[in-house]
Amino acid sequence: MRQLSSLTLAFFLVVTASSVAFAQTPEEKPVPEDEAAFEAMQSEVQAEMRAAMQARDFEQIDRLQHVYAGAFADFYRERPEMELGHEALQSAFHLWGMAGTTEAIEEILPEIPKSSDVWSGLIPSINNAYHGAGRLDDLEVLLDRLSEELTDPEARSRALRWAGTLQTQRGNDEKARSYFEEIIELDADEQLVDFAEGTLYELDALNVGQPAPDFTAETLEGEPLSLSDYRGDVVLLTFWSTGCGFSVDEIEYWRKAYRQHEGDGLQVIGAALDRDRERLASYVDEEDAGWPQILLEEGFDAELAERYNVTGT
Repeated sequence: MRQLSSLTLAFFLVVTASSVAFAQTPEEKPVPEDEAAFEAMQSEVQAEMRAAMQARDFEQIDRLQHVYAGAFADFYRERPEMELGHEALQSAFHLWGMAGTTEAIEEILPEIPKSSDVWSGLIPSINNAYHGAGRLDDLEVLLDRLSEELTDPEARSRALRWAGTLQTQRGNDEKARSYFEEIIELDADEQLVDFAEGTLYELDALNVGQPAPDFTAETLEGEPLSLSDYRGDVVLLTFWSTGCGFSVDEIEYWRKAYRQHEGDGLQVIGAALDRDRERLASYVDEEDAGWPQILLEEGFDAELAERYNVTGT
């Protein structure tokens, strides 16, 4: 049984609470009873999951995930051609993905037409489920098959995206490269193409064992700084932001590592994707982050961020 974090629950509530507004042909438009049934199911699962989370009743959370995933799947089976059915199927897969349930996924996969665009919303949850179940070999086989069989270009690109990511995680860079190159060739989704191009750049310029791209910048104090000045040292280059909770939480660990190993050749350089210089300087002082800090006011568009393919902090 997998425990569900409050962050995961919040994400699920956002997904299932989204409005059911979409373009439909007349024959696909759901009758009011369908909409009412779907909305009632959404409200029920939100209320019960919220109560279970507040009580930290993880057995109940696990049970609810399976029960409601099955109910959403049945809703799809009764309305496979309707967008409302597709919404329900995505909710089912999302729950299975959180629970790491692969058996139910495998049971329903043959029922989904390979030409359907609904696959785009299912593949990330398939990836989550198989990772949660520790079935990476089976995931590799499934993603390879989907990347060949799916006919919707965006859905196929999404299968290629996760297949390529899995190969990079497993150290099969050349196989991963072929997947990302195919995404670029399909050109079905701008974000997926950007991701593929960024990953190929990482394979070429940011891979383990390759020299880190050099750069020259100015610290908050106005001092010049070049990565090449630290040649021979171990350098922890951290891209962060005062507005990112995860980054802020990590400062404690950076500070501890810096103090413990500064004399052993460890150097820390912070690259802050902030816009307010004074606010950043004040925050650095408050947190006693005594290592050099670089301000990247252009955010992810800054040259240094692009050189290291930074897309989030």
